[in-house]
Amino acid sequence: MAGRTSGKSAWEKYYKNKDGISVVVKKSAPYYANETTSKVEGNLQVSTSVIYRDIFSQHISRGGNTKIGFQFNENGSVYYSPVDNFKKPGRESGIDLKPESFGIENETFNSSYNYYQRVINAIADRWATSDYSGELYDYLMELVAYANGGSGDYTGIKKEGFPWGDIQSYFAEVIGPLACINKGVLSDLGITNLPNAKIFMPPSSVPLYDYKLIAGGQEYLISAKSGKGVTNQVKPQFVIPYIESADLKSTNAYKLLQILADYSIKTGAFLGWQLLQNTVELTPAAIADVAVNYEPRNKKSSDEIINVEPWLPFLRKYFPNAKTVTYGQVRYKCETLIKTASTTGILHTNLKKIFEEFLNKSRIIYVKMSISIPDGRIRFTRIGDGGVKKVNYVELRSSNDSQNRTSDRIGFDMVR
Repeated sequence: MAGRTSGKSAWEKYYKNKDGISVVVKKSAPYYANETTSKVEGNLQVSTSVIYRDIFSQHISRGGNTKIGFQFNENGSVYYSPVDNFKKPGRESGIDLKPESFGIENETFNSSYNYYQRVINAIADRWATSDYSGELYDYLMELVAYANGGSGDYTGIKKEGFPWGDIQSYFAEVIGPLACINKGVLSDLGITNLPNAKIFMPPSSVPLYDYKLIAGGQEYLISAKSGKGVTNQVKPQFVIPYIESADLKSTNAYKLLQILADYSIKTGAFLGWQLLQNTVELTPAAIADVAVNYEPRNKKSSDEIINVEPWLPFLRKYFPNAKTVTYGQVRYKCETLIKTASTTGILHTNLKKIFEEFLNKSRIIYVKMSISIPDGRIRFTRIGDGGVKKVNYVELRSSNDSQNRTSDRIGFDMVR
């Protein structure tokens, strides 16, 4: 008799790299605020659906932690519970919803109608070959119809197991051009002949934008952003080449962005916080210790700081009661300190000015699609107008959720 897939094996087979999928609770069991605490936050209810969060589930290991991260709704807190408390996700979670999977990459469409026809034909072709279920087929078709100017009727569609994360992150790129033209997302920008705009879908290797509208002799570059608040950052290396103001280049905000762009994820946060607090907390000797004992490829975030002497000013302030501290814990603390510092004062003011200049020079328009789960209704909103734009709010953050994750560089976040 075949063995039961559980723990790390179940996570790798059914969950890994499938952020946003809907999973169903299999048995009543406790859930927790993080991976290590034993304090119960509440109890899962059998047959209810939750949203799996991949970036909060990367530390699951055989014989140790078996908890995955999840949310009860897309704007809710992230909680943790063992993977075996949930039913295996449906086959919908493996569907590729990136633009290239619909055969629309690196092509210009002469009208939104031509583009619409290509997309719905691609969905129909994939459904005919059993790429996905009839329920997902119906839902994707309704999303396309909504973006093309319709109302979107999702009643009667069973949405259990839908790949919500991929729909928000990737299918939003597919239907975004239609929404920009037909749902009024760009209607207040005074774009000449917008209803007759051409649509260009670039190769996936293009870093700054996801699709382009060509109307009235002008090109409008659109970057699609997910409405879920995860991995939406604009990275510093894309921003700083557009900054020409000598006044802005002399600020700590610009210098911080240069550090975060030029140095590795492991080192950037240390050097960034050292800049902001002028070596009072992070001494030059501490930075030198990072270069030797953390930055090299064979060094881990879980490695303890052995020579604590150069770290004492920092450790006494932020880890006063800790007997041991790891390099990852200190790096993660620096990331959170940078995020907090970026939200107030002159640093915040100058970061807004820098991002404003980036928007105006690059002429990038950010269009965000959010989904109301579980009813499936979507909404498009715009950040930036491809021209003169006043930025109301930005902050710096990464999607690293703990001291042991070094997968994401600190960047601009515009979720608010």
